[in-house]
Amino acid sequence: MLLALDLVLNLVASIQITESLRLSFSFIAAALMGMLYGPTCAGIACGIVDILQLFIKPTGPYFPGFTLSAVLTGIIFGLFLYKNQCSLKRIIISKALINVFIHLLLNSVWITVLYGKAFWANIPGRVIKNVGMLPVEIIILMIVLPAVVKILKSQKH
Repeated sequence: MLLALDLVLNLVASIQITESLRLSFSFIAAALMGMLYGPTCAGIACGIVDILQLFIKPTGPYFPGFTLSAVLTGIIFGLFLYKNQCSLKRIIISKALINVFIHLLLNSVWITVLYGKAFWANIPGRVIKNVGMLPVEIIILMIVLPAVVKILKSQKH
């Protein structure tokens, strides 16, 4: 179900700003998968979502680098949030690592390789987007993740 949620958030709840810049809320489902199922399952599921979205609504050519980025995103969320360890510190660290190392740096490398755009030409817009969205994404995760933990705990009793 979380895989489907991730796919829907990727396809419906995302805004393509430029060819190489997109706002998306799929991080919520990826974080939930990492929190509930761990790094391995979350990484695999995020990779599957990346490939499925290509078949459902392609936004460009398939490039395995972006699939790797999706897998790494799931793994990072799983490493920091697995077994309901969704403290503010863990959410900030996981989201900051993802925004800086995956979205900003690694995805900029993939865009350079795929489209031939200069690496540093992509960076300013991507910095603004990733730094600007980081607090918003952290707040969203601080609301959603503990709420899910609370719901799950109440259903166990």
